[in-house]
Amino acid sequence: GRRAVELLHGMPQPAKERGRTELVQLILTLKALDAEQQAPEIKRMMGPFGEVSALTASNSLLLQDTVALINEARQGEQNP
Repeated sequence: GRRAVELLHGMPQPAKERGRTELVQLILTLKALDAEQQAPEIKRMMGPFGEVSALTASNSLLLQDTVALINEARQGEQNP
């Protein structure tokens, strides 16, 4: 949903020196939203190798995917 897209817009971009097909992991700490509720929505935006895990103790999401797909997910709502 829209909240999941807003979360992705707020996360840091993977390092520019990484190739588009490299797998990266990012931890996104949520302030106002529940990580367990947001994980399935974020997962739908990820590629076939993408993984999203809710880290409930810290209310964070662990995201893993290629640099290209994470960046595309971040920009999805800006470029409909």
